[in-house]
Amino acid sequence: MAPRAANEPEKENEKEKENEQDEDWVPPKHAVPYGPFLALAALEQLLAGHRLVAAWDFLVRRLFG
Repeated sequence: MAPRAANEPEKENEKEKENEQDEDWVPPKHAVPYGPFLALAALEQLLAGHRLVAAWDFLVRRLFG
């Protein structure tokens, strides 16, 4: 058990460094938030999912069938 006690401060220091790096991170100015697009895609799937699947199936069958 003694080796574990000696390694614990090192592990804590590594975790603290990782947390500091995460807190300092800032997204780039050209970054696009994907949350709104994900929400719109979910609504699209809920409202028109069956029609989209049918249209895709028709297109694939027409191209490859």
